[in-house]
Amino acid sequence: MNDTEEENIKLGWPMREPRFWLSSTLFLLGVMVAFMFFGFFFVIESENSFPDDPAKRVELLWRVGAGLIALTTFATVIWRGMMTDQQTREQRRQNDANDDAAYANLLMEGTKLLAEDRDHHKRAGVAALQKVVMDPKRNADGGPARFQQQGMDILATEWITNYKDYDDFPYLEQVRSALTIGRACGQRSSIRASFHVSGDAFEWVPVSGFREQNYEGGRFARRSPGLPIAEIVRDRPVFVTRARIFGHDFTNIPSWEMIYFFECRFENCVFNQATEELLGFNTFLECNFTSCSFDDAERPLTVESFDGVFSSFYKQGRAPKAQSGFTDWDEVLSAR
Repeated sequence: MNDTEEENIKLGWPMREPRFWLSSTLFLLGVMVAFMFFGFFFVIESENSFPDDPAKRVELLWRVGAGLIALTTFATVIWRGMMTDQQTREQRRQNDANDDAAYANLLMEGTKLLAEDRDHHKRAGVAALQKVVMDPKRNADGGPARFQQQGMDILATEWITNYKDYDDFPYLEQVRSALTIGRACGQRSSIRASFHVSGDAFEWVPVSGFREQNYEGGRFARRSPGLPIAEIVRDRPVFVTRARIFGHDFTNIPSWEMIYFFECRFENCVFNQATEELLGFNTFLECNFTSCSFDDAERPLTVESFDGVFSSFYKQGRAPKAQSGFTDWDEVLSAR
């Protein structure tokens, strides 16, 4: 696809090449000349001979002259339009080339500064890369058209390398923020991130902007810095294994598709929908299932679904609903 075709798609109208307008102009000129030629002879034949009356001659010549003037004006307008269009596109290409060079320089400088040891150098590097990922230019498919992907990958790699030292390196909060801003701008790293810790003492700092996220161990607390886990799961697919989740509200998640929790412990969380997989592979303590919709078509609800503990609950008069028709909620939940 050439530059003109990309512009045609982007702008939604046929800009075409100058040769298109030249061919059209020549064709129309030929049609108009032929029309005037035959019209002239029509006038002559209608008068049987070239008119002797000067007034009639002037009238005839005026008609021909007016047609020629109109034809010349038409051709002039077309050519001026061609020149303006060509100049505009050339200026746009030049601007794009300048922007490409500027963003490439930002990418290189940001990467270089991020590799420095001093915190202020790293902060400057993150700021430069953030400018890169916020670049609004898109290709015809709506994807990144410049260096946004590379910027997101560099930031994502920096986070993966140092996430355990978040409390010791203040610039990492800026990295997290830049990734979040990039994701809000429609960018996404190509990296599948895996985060692993032993036990549940380590508190995760939620982040977004990855192609995929895998968490093993640790905990997500309600007061965790960064995004709540309910926002992370929008960046699908997400896998969380053997983690503790405290005080999160999952009612704003439209669907549990491509969200996977395994052997996790949910405490003081709120749900408005629950899948068979969520119930089957995790445990719940003091969780609120008020008006929750249970997808339990294949696996019937039992006390074991809630680890045999009645601490999870629903509010009086707002019992959950199950696809299987299960209604004995007092066997598995407390009504409060």
